[in-house]
Order: sequence, then structure tokens, then C-alpha cells
Amino acid sequence: MSLIRDYSLLVKKAYEEQNTLLFTQLFHFTDNDPSVLAICAELNSMPDKAITDSVDSLLEDTSYALAVAVNNYLRLIRSLSTGDPREVFEAFALFYTSFIPLFNVSETCYQVPVIKNLSSLLVQLALRADQTGLKGKAQKAHTAARLLSKTFNIMLADRSPIEVSKRQGLFHITNLAFKMYFRLNTIKLCQTFISNIGKGNVELEMFPMSQQVTYQYYLGRYYLLDGDFPKVRQ
Repeated sequence: MSLIRDYSLLVKKAYEEQNTLLFTQLFHFTDNDPSVLAICAELNSMPDKAITDSVDSLLEDTSYALAVAVNNYLRLIRSLSTGDPREVFEAFALFYTSFIPLFNVSETCYQVPVIKNLSSLLVQLALRADQTGLKGKAQKAHTAARLLSKTFNIMLADRSPIEVSKRQGLFHITNLAFKMYFRLNTIKLCQTFISNIGKGNVELEMFPMSQQVTYQYYLGRYYLLDGDFPKVRQ
């Protein structure tokens, strides 16, 4: 049995069982992971259609969105062989985009650790790509910020109790988006997040202290640059 088939069957199992740990491990992504490199080698020996057909035959009946996400994840792994940070980022952004519909359905709180990890990688890869000399609107940080905004909106819309809510990842995503906005010097866009968090009655105190501190740090910088000194002192 091929590695691609084995991988697809494990994804199906994790998805159907809502197994957070396994699902997170299966979408773990590092360019020096032996299992990722082994799959990459197999992918490079197979035609695109054979890969897609194999994944679709195993996953489409379970979830079309899952099949699309897995196909794009495999394309991402394949892009590693190029060694081009820009190409790897584009492949990752395509995968991340296709993961959003998978996350944007009911009862997917178990996927929060996955989307948090992927969001951190999205930012890391965007910055790596931008270090190749990209400037202005060509910077991949713009794409990363836009995708993070979509994930933020999905999380904010979940009004379930926090223990089973996608809101668990809200400030992780917010802090990453703020990092992008400050890097791009588009800090005015932080206001949308700040306003929506206020309107959504999100209690910062319910989140990990590290996320609270980071959010307050960016909030202080935002109000300082905006000239709102009373809020800075708060």
C-alpha cells in the first residue's frame, strides 16, 4: 500500500473520530520531517492525476472539502522540492484556503489546534518569502493577513460555550494578524479586530496569559501610534 493511501486513510480516521491529536499530527508541516520527506519522494514519482484520484477515491464520500484540503496539502509537500520560499508559500496559502471550508462547519472545535498551528506556519512562511525581496503589495504578508481575517470571523461567529467553541483560538489568530499589520504598516486594520472582539463580548481573561499579554502589547502599540494616550495608560 502506498504512503499516499496510508496517509489518506489516517486522515479519514482522524476526521471521522474527531481525533484532535491525530488530526493535528497529520497536518504537521516541517521541511525536514522524515515522514514528510518520504511522502514527498513518492509524490515526485507519481503523475498528478494518479495522486488526486487516489485521494478522492478514499475521501470524497466522507467529505469533499476534506479531499480538496488533502490534495492541496500533498501539493504543498511536493513544492518543498523546489526550495523556493515564494512557491512554498503559495502552495501553503492554497492549502490553508482549502482548509477554511473544512473548519467552517459545525462541530469542528477539535480542529482548533490544527488551525492554530497552520496559522502560525502561514505567518512564518509569509515572512520567509518576503525576505527574498518582495516589496509593497507583492508581500506575502498581505495574503497571510487576509486569510487570518477569514479564520478570525469563523471563530468569532461560534457562540458555543468556550469549552466547545472555535473561539478558543481567537486571540492566537488575532495576535498573528496584528503581527502582520504592524509588519505591513497597515495598523489601522487592527481596529476591525478590536471592534469585533468588543461587539462579540469576548472575555480576554478566559484565554491563556501568554495570549492576553501579547494582545495587550499590540493594543498598547496601536493606541500609542493612534495618539489615544488615555487608552495606552489603561
